[in-house]
Amino acid sequence: MNNYILRRFFNKFQIFFLKEKIKDGLYIKNKNKNKNRKILFYFNDYQIMHFGDILFFEPAIQELIKYGFEVEASLPDNAIKYAKFNNINFFDNVNFDKFDLIITKVEFISFFNKSTNQILFVDTTYNKIIEPLCISLVNRINNFLKITNSRVIGKPSDFIIKNSNLDSLLKEGERYILFNNYVHSGKFRIFANQRKRLINYAEELKKTGFKIIHIGTQKDKDNDKNDYELVDLDLRGKTSLSDLFYLVSKNNVINSVSFDTMQMLIFNLNNKKSFVVSRQRVLKSNMLFHKKYVHRCFNSDDLIIYI
Repeated sequence: MNNYILRRFFNKFQIFFLKEKIKDGLYIKNKNKNKNRKILFYFNDYQIMHFGDILFFEPAIQELIKYGFEVEASLPDNAIKYAKFNNINFFDNVNFDKFDLIITKVEFISFFNKSTNQILFVDTTYNKIIEPLCISLVNRINNFLKITNSRVIGKPSDFIIKNSNLDSLLKEGERYILFNNYVHSGKFRIFANQRKRLINYAEELKKTGFKIIHIGTQKDKDNDKNDYELVDLDLRGKTSLSDLFYLVSKNNVINSVSFDTMQMLIFNLNNKKSFVVSRQRVLKSNMLFHKKYVHRCFNSDDLIIYI
């Protein structure tokens, strides 16, 4: 955990030493005047780019594809199937020199420290934006590339693949809650009373007739010795990423109870409410930024209820 925090801090500190700075949380390295037709989105580090981060950038990728740019992506393994499903070209071994422009997060600055390529670094934590993060990323990148006639939607694409095995587990006439009390990023901002709050809220929903489905990875389950009597269906370690998208799309899966994680974002994509405990932030301004523009990354609908 400490290495991860130090790495992020060091990379973001380095960004301020770039000679070319652009407004709105954008920074350019090795700026040139060539036409930017071949563009690489570089996100190939699972410690920096969690799947939620991929969702934030996906509308910007699709936007450039729509406008005729030759776009490829270098992605962590957990996003490959999603990219393939949504017709995004991806590669493991990338020849950086064949691209006119590389777009990445500021956290990758150390990786590109000796690069002579033109690189646009994007700060997704820049908290002076005034619109949902996905829309902001599309607009900021479009402005850099001088795309002026865009009609931005900014909604990430889905990843719904039918799974008959999951269908057989959900009973007709029942209403389900997806309960997930785990986080894989920012664990140091989670405390025991917050986990208890999630459990208590799921228990209250169960009393109103909902069935509780427990979601998480196999590692989450193996490391968790608690007994969850409220759970009706334990699917920890039994669902893929596309399975989660599919479950959320089901008509009888009604709401989410979770931390402010990817699960919350997927419910938002499906226009369904999430009951959320937000991870702590040191600064109140950062907390407000996340709740207003990151949690609601493509719209401002009131689909997130903080508990």
